[in-house]
Amino acid sequence: MKAAPDFVIRKATEGDILCTRTMQMRAMSLTGARYYSRDEIDSFLRNVGTLEEAIVAEGHVFIAVDRDDQVIGSGAWSRLAPCYARFTKSGEMVATGGNPVPGVATVRSMFVAPEHERRGIGRAILREVEADAREWGMFLLRLTALLSAERFYRALGYAGEARGHMRLPDGARLGCVRLEKLIAAHETATKAASAA
Repeated sequence: MKAAPDFVIRKATEGDILCTRTMQMRAMSLTGARYYSRDEIDSFLRNVGTLEEAIVAEGHVFIAVDRDDQVIGSGAWSRLAPCYARFTKSGEMVATGGNPVPGVATVRSMFVAPEHERRGIGRAILREVEADAREWGMFLLRLTALLSAERFYRALGYAGEARGHMRLPDGARLGCVRLEKLIAAHETATKAASAA
């Protein structure tokens, strides 16, 4: 557990899911409103959501809590395919079999409560996410950034130019950009994975 002057970052438990989702939905509604319409945000929350219970069970979700133990930020990494990656071009949900690429994971559920933005919370959480992913043998992190978060990720070394839209089942299309970051040498990550 690592402390900062007015918040602490720790791993999320099942008991944190409801309050974490509540914070994330508020962040998406308020911060996202600078980039997306109300209908687009509602569609995202209805069809994609903000936090899947399966990734909490994996043990790689981090939350920032204030002195009153209120969740004010979140972030995670996972080798599970995100919900939005399981939609076809027509917006239908499909099952994903397949094997994840060894050493490659996806950054998930990065949100900061709007009233706590620009205090280093997001950066601190992402550092924890990257360190944890390295410990588990990951060498490359990928993500699909909403437009509201693109500048944040680029400032922390994520790069890419693959712009497009997240197509949702009800026809909504949210602008996004795919980014990635090498967080460890491939050889180092392979050794860490075999030792785990």
